[in-house]
Amino acid sequence: MVELVWCWLRYQPQSHLAQWYRRRFAEKAGRSRKVGVIALVRKLAIALWRFLEQGSVPEGAKLKTSDHLAADGQLKGGTVTVRRDGELLANW
Repeated sequence: MVELVWCWLRYQPQSHLAQWYRRRFAEKAGRSRKVGVIALVRKLAIALWRFLEQGSVPEGAKLKTSDHLAADGQLKGGTVTVRRDGELLANW
């Protein structure tokens, strides 16, 4: 999850979560930034869980498959399949 957070910060810099991290921890160094990353891991895990369960995209995040999203960020027509280790987790 920590690696996912670093990727999130790099590829989703406009997201609410990335901006929160930068506001709180950008000026700090060492241990404080590591603590901040763990806090972001928790926040991102919850946001991704909500995405899987409710289809709500984390605030400010951009998806490449935007043709599957309505204006309010909710999934609409089309099929999105989420798998982990070959196991089907979600199918909209």
